[in-house]
Amino acid sequence: MEAFVAGKRQLPSGSVLVTFDDGDPSVRTVAVPILQKYAVPSVAYILAGRPTGFDLMSFSQIREIQAAGVSIGSHTVSHRSLGSLSRAEAMAELVDSRRRLEDEMGTAVHSFAYPFGTAKDMTPQVIDCVGEAGYTTGFSSLHGAIRADTARQPYALPRVKVESGDPQWLFPALCAGAMDRWRLVDDMLTNLQKPAESQLQKTAA
Repeated sequence: MEAFVAGKRQLPSGSVLVTFDDGDPSVRTVAVPILQKYAVPSVAYILAGRPTGFDLMSFSQIREIQAAGVSIGSHTVSHRSLGSLSRAEAMAELVDSRRRLEDEMGTAVHSFAYPFGTAKDMTPQVIDCVGEAGYTTGFSSLHGAIRADTARQPYALPRVKVESGDPQWLFPALCAGAMDRWRLVDDMLTNLQKPAESQLQKTAA
């Protein structure tokens, strides 16, 4: 995926990359056997800390899924919206999570997924921090498939979002692009959003 986003590789139409946020144990117990059976490429975006309210795999279990073929990416330390933090706090979340995961996994971590992943969570200032922290790709929660035009924005990549409460009939529809046009709504809502000035914006000014 990173080579495709960088324009160094072409992928066949219909190629997929499955991603998981946070580090829920179901990735190991439910998803990995299916991913292995069908040879589906995947990335687990892991919370490097242990914030309250999350059921997370241990680092030894994360190493198990890595050994099973799941790539590991960063999802910050504390799962706070980076758009609400000061620049120093946002950089700490980005850098510390990457370093901690690299120390635990023994491999380089280059990909990142924004907690929550809305436009408010990935402001231009936040996106600059992601690049400065050494990541090469950043995934949002904005709707859509990655195509040549969206790949030109490597730190604001869209995803086809599937959630635990979705009915079974919706999954094949999502895979067929049923929600891709919702990106237009995402963009419209972004233009309407006027969030309070974040600490990151204040310190960047």
